[in-house]
Amino acid sequence: MAAPAGALLWGISTRIPSVESAHKPTRGAQNVASSSPHEPYVIEVNEQNFAAEVVEASDRVPVIIDFWATWCGPCKTLGPMLEKLAEQYGGAFKLCKVDVDQNQQLAGYFQVQSIPMVMAIYKRAPVNEFTGALPRQEVERWIESVFEAAGLPATPKAAEQAPTDPAAAEAWYRQKLGQNAEDSAARLGLARILMTRGEAEDAEALLHAIPGAAPEYGAALATLALKELVVEVGQAGGDAAVRERHSANPEDVDAAYLAALADGTAGRYSVALEVLLSQIQTGKAPVRERAKKSAQILFQAAGRGDAEIERLRRKLATLLY
Repeated sequence: MAAPAGALLWGISTRIPSVESAHKPTRGAQNVASSSPHEPYVIEVNEQNFAAEVVEASDRVPVIIDFWATWCGPCKTLGPMLEKLAEQYGGAFKLCKVDVDQNQQLAGYFQVQSIPMVMAIYKRAPVNEFTGALPRQEVERWIESVFEAAGLPATPKAAEQAPTDPAAAEAWYRQKLGQNAEDSAARLGLARILMTRGEAEDAEALLHAIPGAAPEYGAALATLALKELVVEVGQAGGDAAVRERHSANPEDVDAAYLAALADGTAGRYSVALEVLLSQIQTGKAPVRERAKKSAQILFQAAGRGDAEIERLRRKLATLLY
């Protein structure tokens, strides 16, 4: 499928809600994506925030759009892979995820015929695209080609990764802070470890020390708001462990629940809430109560105003009453 012309992208930005309205928060303050250069690496995009999060953001860095749907099998493989790469590249590009079922207007504008479909945009113009779930090596080569096609001098190196073992990770973060006491990524990582261990006071002090201009600020606020769920994920082995468990056995209710919490604590509220509401609807009493409690925490963190969150809020009310 041929990439849409740059004129089409500009037309989309003018026909959907205005940039000014897109700057207004569509989530709670805990996870509002900033239009400043300090942005989350991964964000859910809809017709309300598209102009700010895609069009304007592409003036600063390449933006990769992942068109997906909850029912799409290959999307479940490709999506997490892209998210992990976005984190590893540390902000060299921004990953914007579009649920085609919830954003049919955007899917239509971009002529999405099959999913997953991935498109790269830079300086408000399409750069490259592909469809289908490619192997990781091919996706990495494709990302390299995006930087080359965009005329960027070099692809930034992937960000450093902390060890997966909690004790080793704690030592690694403390070493980072010893080298640079203002390292916000290390503050956030260490805070999550301490919070998981029940050392809430020390964890909160680290989180409150992260400045508003830091890329980790939104994650810090989300961690504060969702600390109960962060602890639960941490006690189950952490994000990577619960996701691996869920990938190995997608039918495991407990694994699906923990993976949903991992999504929620990462700010992917609607993805997490879809799973939790499904468990409220179909699960046995203990499963329902657990999912209900966590869903209510996520709704509180998400705030009001986002159309998808409000739809899920109404769905919860229907299930409960």
